[in-house]
This record gives sequence, C-alpha cells and structure tokens, in this order.
Amino acid sequence: MRRALACVAVAVAFPLAPAAGAGVRTEEKTLVRFGGTLGGILNKFGGKAAKEGVVQTVAVVGDRKLTLAGERGEIVDLAEEKIYELDVKKKTYTVTTFAALKKRIEEQRAKAEKEAAEARKKEEEKEEAASTAPAAEMEVDVEVNETGQKRAIAGHEARQVTMKAWVHEKGKKIQQSGGLLVTTDTWLGPKIDALGEVAEFDRRYGLKMAEIMGFTAPAAAASAGQMAALAAMYPGLLSAMEKIQAESKKVDMEGTPLASGLTVTLWKSAAQVAEAQKQSEDMGGGFSGLLAKKLMKKGDPSDPRTEVLASSSEMLRIAPDAGAADVAIPGGYKAK
Repeated sequence: MRRALACVAVAVAFPLAPAAGAGVRTEEKTLVRFGGTLGGILNKFGGKAAKEGVVQTVAVVGDRKLTLAGERGEIVDLAEEKIYELDVKKKTYTVTTFAALKKRIEEQRAKAEKEAAEARKKEEEKEEAASTAPAAEMEVDVEVNETGQKRAIAGHEARQVTMKAWVHEKGKKIQQSGGLLVTTDTWLGPKIDALGEVAEFDRRYGLKMAEIMGFTAPAAAASAGQMAALAAMYPGLLSAMEKIQAESKKVDMEGTPLASGLTVTLWKSAAQVAEAQKQSEDMGGGFSGLLAKKLMKKGDPSDPRTEVLASSSEMLRIAPDAGAADVAIPGGYKAK
C-alpha cells in the first residue's frame, strides 16, 4: 500500500510524457530509521535491514513492473489489472485484482472513518471538560543550498542540493519555542532516458491507484502525503514539506535524482531543555542514579535535538536491457 501511495504522488506531481524504449532494470539501496522509543523497538526487530538498509531491484517492461526487496517482491500488471505479491523465502505468490483491492480499500476507509468519528467525539468531550489555551500560530522558514559538492553515483556525476525547513512558533526562534526541523538532501545527475520508463510506469500506476482509492488529483496528493502516524504526531511536518516543495522551484532542480535523503528532527524548547538538565542532575550518583540514566535516552540532556525519522536511497545500477523474463513470475513459484 505504501508503494501504491508513492506512485499516486508521482502521478500527481510529475505528469510526464510517455517514455519510449524497451525495458529497464535498476538496483537501489534504501534505509529507513525511526527515532524515539517506538523507533528503537522497530529498528531492533528490523534486523540487518534496519541497520544496513535493503537493496531493491526493479524491472519495468511495457505494462509490467517487478520489485524485489529482501524476502518480499511484487509484480504489477497494468494490462491485466493485477498485483502479484511474491514470498521469496517460501517461493509462493498471491494475486490481487485491482477490483478486489478497491473493495478492500473501501472497507478499510469505512472502518477508519468510523474510528475517526469516535475519536473526534471523545476529543470534543475532553475539550469541554478542560479549558485549553489557544494553539500557538506556527511559521516555516526554509533554507535552500546548492552546495557545489559533486560525486559519482551509478556511473553518473551528480550534484548536491540541500533544503532545510524549520517549523516554530511565530515570532520566536526554534531554540526558544521548540519545533521541527525537516532536512532533504538530493543528488541530481544528468537526464537519464532509461529511468523515464520507470517514472512513466509509476505515473500510470499512480493514476490507476488514485482512481481505485476514489481520489481526485489534489486529494491524491494529500493522501500520498499522509505519512500517517508522523503527520498526526507532528502537525508541522506537512507544512514543512509543502514549503520545501514550493522553494525547490526557485533553484535548479534539472536532472534525474540518483540519491536522496530525508531527516525529521524534533527540537525541544528552551524550557524543555532546562527541565531535562534538571532531571539529569536530580538523579544523583550511586547505583540507582546510574541505572536511571541508563534507562533514559542516551545523550546530552542539553542537546535539544531528537531524530524522529531518517531515510535515504541511492541508485546503484541502471541497465536499459530488461526483457519479458525479468518481469515474469520467477520459475518454481507456486500460487498460494
């Protein structure tokens, strides 16, 4: 589902012209790391993939796209309107039609809407029971930097463009009010026609998924932007991403992205930093104090920054030589 939502975003943001050519194969390394207590658990049970990342192989030929990453894979066939989910370890596959997917999404949406309505009702009851101060007005500052740094990626020279967005209370610096820092790091190579085949497939798939999910184009963009839990926990995140997208139009972003990174950092207010330092000092020495400090988050209590999310991807190989066999169900696999 996350892959489908990503394709919806591509379809809305980049309405490309149809690409020509036979097929293309790529290899890309991706790494996603979450911060906080929950992130520590996810990263621990994520094993090697959570620490070192996953190499994802993609092949696109005509109406079919194969994606393999670790022990899972997927084949999307736009002509058949089917998705084949592959279990690499068990050598089995399951088939879901677009029609069945649409039905499943409609059922999930109805359930989610019901739960959201119940949650809103409870929240309204809480607000009535306790008086709350009006929410502070937030603002976003953005810094865009064409660093001049260059490096070779997948056999192509790429240049670096970084963007930072600070979300903080209006009229105050982030060091005073606290807030959110969103950083993007993009390495742009020359225009690579072979990757146009992948982009065009993702655009077509995204439009189909938008139709299945019942979105218009603007709504599809909003849905793809729902980095669900993160957006709910940190309301300023979407504002920061929107501002970054707007500011990116003011710099030279011509070329093909060959590597990218995204980091989301929570920034404590001055009052929160002072409280953290006081708690650290109050723990005192001795065995109990050392144990308490060990159980608490590691790091300097005077440091206001807490990394919430860090993700990166880098193209390793691009080969414009994919054929029908590269997007077929691998030999020996059985339907589940």
